[in-house]
Amino acid sequence: MERTWDILIIGGASGSGKTSISRPLSRLYGVDLVRVDDFQTLLEAIITPEMIPTLHYWKIEPNWRNQSVDWVVERLKSVSRAWQCH
Repeated sequence: MERTWDILIIGGASGSGKTSISRPLSRLYGVDLVRVDDFQTLLEAIITPEMIPTLHYWKIEPNWRNQSVDWVVERLKSVSRAWQCH
């Protein structure tokens, strides 16, 4: 099967089977498999909260779990907007 892409992104909710399908695909096409969590960990290691606070927001905001769903959604939107500036 010919590969017509350079990067294949597989998304979905937790437990939806992303890993189950991505492993055989990586073997089929002979490509490396990298999880987004790996990039998050790498970025957090090289970028301090002082440099880009939004990257570290969920770790440095102690009370986010006590907030309403609407509050969390609005915060996610603001974090997303902040990343568009970088």
